[in-house]
Amino acid sequence: VLEAGGQRAEGREGTAQEEEEERELLASALLLRGRSLCNFALDGDSQEVRAKRAFEDAEVDLMRCSKMLEGASADKLAKVHMSVGYLHYCRAGCISNAEDSSMSEVITSPEVAAESYVLAEKYYKKSLDSHIDFGGEAHEDSIRMMCNLGLVHNSMARLPLSTRVQSLAEARKWYERALGLQLKAFGKRHDRTLRIQEDLQDLQERQEGEEALAKGEEASVKAVKRTQDDEEREKEA
Repeated sequence: VLEAGGQRAEGREGTAQEEEEERELLASALLLRGRSLCNFALDGDSQEVRAKRAFEDAEVDLMRCSKMLEGASADKLAKVHMSVGYLHYCRAGCISNAEDSSMSEVITSPEVAAESYVLAEKYYKKSLDSHIDFGGEAHEDSIRMMCNLGLVHNSMARLPLSTRVQSLAEARKWYERALGLQLKAFGKRHDRTLRIQEDLQDLQERQEGEEALAKGEEASVKAVKRTQDDEEREKEA
């Protein structure tokens, strides 16, 4: 399908319906290959393909698919946008753990990883909007996408950046929104309900840790300031 790329047998013009079917078939193939390349890249470099190259090829496929499906139904757009978001989320994870994932030839700074997480957030939000348009806010796909947005910010909060506290707060917002809808739609014993509650508990503990760290740093700064003031007074005396 990908090699054909929409070509037809010589001497025959396709009907509008055939062209549409061919376009959707090609888009589906691009979507599948793009996601497969993302999963391949998660395994790190191999003798055949570098993870960096796999991500780049995946992005080409997924963006081509996205362009082909412009104006398509909300459910199809949701899948494409989710896949593009997944690409950037996976890439961010590999960048932030480059040594562990054996992903070479990449810039491994937290700032670069954060840029990919921001792109993941962008496309996950687009996917969420499409899911809501198609099935409503309480649809399980909408709830799942809210959890994905929470996961993006949860992951960003693990980067050694000054935005950790803000990322934790943003993650909590998405998880709490998802939990409220999840409880109403599926009840408190549903597996996803329990997972969201566990994620919120983890966030709570980490937020408390960040607050304690901030207080400790503040106390340390004050102690240094007091010491400096005492030294100045001794000099004056």
